[in-house]
Amino acid sequence: MLLVLTGLAPTAAAGPQTRRFVLGHGLSVAAPAPGYGVVASAITSSGKDMELVLETGADGVTRDVTAAAEIRGTAQSSGATIAGGSDACDDAAYHLLPMKWKSSWNWWFQYRSTPSEIIRRAAESGLRSAVASITGDRNDCGRPDTVNARSKYQGRTTRPPGVTSEGGCGPQDGWSVVGFGSLPTGVLALTCTLYQKVTGVDTAVESDVLINKQRFTWATSPANCSNGEIMLRSVATHEFGHVFGLNHVARPVDHSLTMFPSVAPCDSSKFTLGLGDMLGLERRY
Repeated sequence: MLLVLTGLAPTAAAGPQTRRFVLGHGLSVAAPAPGYGVVASAITSSGKDMELVLETGADGVTRDVTAAAEIRGTAQSSGATIAGGSDACDDAAYHLLPMKWKSSWNWWFQYRSTPSEIIRRAAESGLRSAVASITGDRNDCGRPDTVNARSKYQGRTTRPPGVTSEGGCGPQDGWSVVGFGSLPTGVLALTCTLYQKVTGVDTAVESDVLINKQRFTWATSPANCSNGEIMLRSVATHEFGHVFGLNHVARPVDHSLTMFPSVAPCDSSKFTLGLGDMLGLERRY
């Protein structure tokens, strides 16, 4: 059953024609235009599963289809995890979002938003490597790359992502931007993806990622991570999994997979993909 949502009152920041819907942790999501959907997915320090999928029909009514997407079979597990296992190469679980990039994801980096504790060029390199882990199906399981997903780094920009601490996912502007900024306590990063409703798998048209530098400190290599910092590339690989259509796997037994909704300090194991992460991408692409 599809649930019709009651939105928050329009705000001046969002614009007089924009309604917002609650995601959690003080974040909200702007309603998409008729014929479009939006996915909001956050990774947290606690492992709380935070996601919201909204779609607006031709009638102008915005509906929560988060659960309905799973019922449609777009978020089914590929199979049971090996009993008692914790190895990412043994865990075949994955969930899928309702959309995919049918052309290249062209993205920019808000270079000067990089927090002071890491070198800007190192952050840029880590983000690019994280995207390549998704599009190149990078793993430590000995599996070949069979994923036909594409991306193109467009370079540096002063434009911020379409994600804010005050609102969460805002109205989209046609730019896919990755950057650092402020998010609520406990939220490591938030990805917002706009997609167009079409027959079959829906078409992604914009993805923005905001990484929380206000409440977390970051590292770009394990050698420089010793005081509880968060590995940028681990979080970025997770967020770019959302960009390309992977959803969270939230069972405790799935904690080794990249798409588990939390990451421990100094954990670099999520630089590469687990079995379930790969199976999801291979099914989608």
